[in-house]
Amino acid sequence: MSLITDGYHEYIAFPEPRRRIRDIAGQLIEGKTIIWFFPETIDPEVYCQEVLYTCESAGMICKKITLMEWQESENILPAEVLAASMIDDKTSLYSIADIMAAENLPEISLVLGVYECAEQDQELWCKAINEWVSEGKKNQACSIYQNPAALLIPLHNTMLEERLVVDVFLGFEWFWGWYSQAELRLIARSTCRDLGFSTEGALWAQYVFVELAGLDPDLLKWLLLNGSIRDGVAELINCLCSYGEKQGWDKQWLTQTLSTGYTGNLARQHNSTLCPPRSLIPIWEKGILNGTPEDGILLSSAALAMLGRKHELEHRVWTGQARLLLPLLDEARRKSCLYLLEQFQDWSAYCKEQAGIYGRGEADEIDDSGLAEYATIEAFLNKRSWNNPRSKRLLDSVHKLRSVRNQLAHYRSLSGEDFINTLKQINVLHNITS
Repeated sequence: MSLITDGYHEYIAFPEPRRRIRDIAGQLIEGKTIIWFFPETIDPEVYCQEVLYTCESAGMICKKITLMEWQESENILPAEVLAASMIDDKTSLYSIADIMAAENLPEISLVLGVYECAEQDQELWCKAINEWVSEGKKNQACSIYQNPAALLIPLHNTMLEERLVVDVFLGFEWFWGWYSQAELRLIARSTCRDLGFSTEGALWAQYVFVELAGLDPDLLKWLLLNGSIRDGVAELINCLCSYGEKQGWDKQWLTQTLSTGYTGNLARQHNSTLCPPRSLIPIWEKGILNGTPEDGILLSSAALAMLGRKHELEHRVWTGQARLLLPLLDEARRKSCLYLLEQFQDWSAYCKEQAGIYGRGEADEIDDSGLAEYATIEAFLNKRSWNNPRSKRLLDSVHKLRSVRNQLAHYRSLSGEDFINTLKQINVLHNITS
């Protein structure tokens, strides 16, 4: 089960999970039985319980049935469990039809623990679900009830879907695409404050750790607790491998299952928020894959680490850094240009001259904004900063930031130390140009 579960209530409060919960609750209220598939690494109870709370808030009579209470009983049939739990009668034999005809039946019942039963018992539950849905449709057609009583049953074994008969009163949900990196960034921001991270460390977590976590809140928490901005790629790989091992992932199975066709980002193959692609369900079942329209379909960085796919992990580190730093570097460039436009009368003419030299248009066609590339700024300051301490400091900052910008532009990630120094250097430049 999930390594870190105490934060799930916090995660559920985000808008997209709330919307999903309301949608599932709405289907149950309309009388549709819901089969909800979860990866093996996710404990369904907290999510299903939240759906039940939502139904109760809408005035529905709800019941929670836990099969663990029946573990000591031998050969207990689903109908007997439902009858004893819903009608509170353990002495009589009931069929599914008898149960649904009973008075004061809960309108919505959550059945927990089917996923922990033996395979043959899970198949019996599938048969009972088919009967339940069929009886509900009969009752609704006869106008005996406004809506049939509904069941909410979480499962891990997706093969059971084949045992269930498609029906208008039966719906399937998948724990897929519930969290995007936008939500994970908010989680990182809040957690970093609680853990006392520095400003630079918090930004590293919000961008680099979030990029490595992909769409997995548990992996993000693992990185926050066990990773560091000072870690190199080798240390990050060790940290990620430890997470994969604790999740019970087997390297040999990963090697056999994740063929060369499965790259780190599968966004072009599938863009649905409803369920994982059929061909990738075995990977999803293990908690190794998730996807959203915003982020694409992502394999867990921990799985990539266990497979030794270093270059894909380095790309994710670079992506997180570039997502934060490139806009900041561009803003620093613009501020430098505006400062030079204010301080030096010949800056605008110099920009036009350089633009003409590099074939960016005729001088009289270039505007007077004074905006130029880092190389132009550095060349200009090299000629004019020899007797101006402030310009010398600006030249030093521009030179360092230009180097970082070029490194990121060529898809090379920064070390943690360089990441920290870049943020500090951006602040230095802002102070000089303010």
